[in-house]
Amino acid sequence: MKRIVIMFFYLCFTFSIFAETIVLKSGRTVEAKITEKNNDSIKVDFYGTVLTYYLEDIKSIDDKPINAIDSQLKTSGHNLSLSSNTQFFNDTAFGLSFEYPSHWEIIPKEKLPVGWNIGLRPKEKESTVDLLFQYNYLPDKTIEKNASLKDYLTSIYPPKDYVIGSMTGLYLGNVSGYLIKLISKEKTGTRFTHIEELQGENAILPSLSLADIYFITNAFNQQKKDDRFVQANINFVEYYDMYPEVENSRHKEILHNLELNTSFKNENTNTARYCEEARKIINSLRFPGVDN
Repeated sequence: MKRIVIMFFYLCFTFSIFAETIVLKSGRTVEAKITEKNNDSIKVDFYGTVLTYYLEDIKSIDDKPINAIDSQLKTSGHNLSLSSNTQFFNDTAFGLSFEYPSHWEIIPKEKLPVGWNIGLRPKEKESTVDLLFQYNYLPDKTIEKNASLKDYLTSIYPPKDYVIGSMTGLYLGNVSGYLIKLISKEKTGTRFTHIEELQGENAILPSLSLADIYFITNAFNQQKKDDRFVQANINFVEYYDMYPEVENSRHKEILHNLELNTSFKNENTNTARYCEEARKIINSLRFPGVDN
C-alpha cells in the first residue's frame, strides 16, 4: 500500500512538472498539460482525460492574461495546434478559420476555380475528392429579394448538368444553413481500348460526379443578422462496375478479372474516407463574431 501511495505522489509530481496552470474566471485552478490550442478553445490532458476549455472562460495560463494569449492565437494563422497531425487556416480579416489534417494540402491559388478563396485536397495523387471554400458578403439586394435562405438557394441551385438529390437544413455553431447534395445528370465513363485480351473491343468504367454543398449564413436571421456567407463544396467521384460493349462472355470474364485487380473498387472506399474527413474539416469551421 505504501508503495502505491509513493507511486501516486511520484506520478502527480511528474505530471505537475510538465503541466500548465490554468486559472478559470470562476476562480478554479487546473493543472494540466495543454495538447491543442484553437481559435476559441484549448484541449488539455488531465491524467489521461481530454478536457476542453473555452478561452472566454479562462482568466490566465501560467500567469499570462488570456487576452494576450487569445490575440496570439488569432494572429498566428497556421500551427495553432501542438499536435503535428493538425494544421490551421485562419482568415482574420473576414473572420473564418478551420483545421485540417496534415495529410491534406492547400490547393495552389492558380489551380483554384475562379471565385473560390481556398481549396484543399488529400495529398494522395489518385484521390478524386477536393474541398473548396468560397466566402464573401451577400449583397443587400439579394437579401431583400429573397424571403429566406432556402428561397435564395433554390434560385441558384442546381447548376447545369446537375440535379438536387436532397436539401437539408443544418446548424454550424450558431450559424444556420443548408446541405445540398448534387448529382450529375448522367454518368461519364473512362474507355479502355487497349486491353489485349479483348481483341480490340471496348470496355468502359462508368463514374458519377457528386457534390455536397454546405451553405451557411445568418443574413436572413433577424435575431443574429450577419451578411457574411460561407459555401463549402465537397466534390468527388463514385465509380461503378466496368462493363464491355460486347456480348462475348469470355471477354466479360476477362473484364471482370481485370476489375478485381484494379484500384477502382478500392477508390470508392478511399473516397468515402476522404469525404468524411472533409466533413470534419467543415465541422471545425469557426465564424467569429456571430456569438458576440
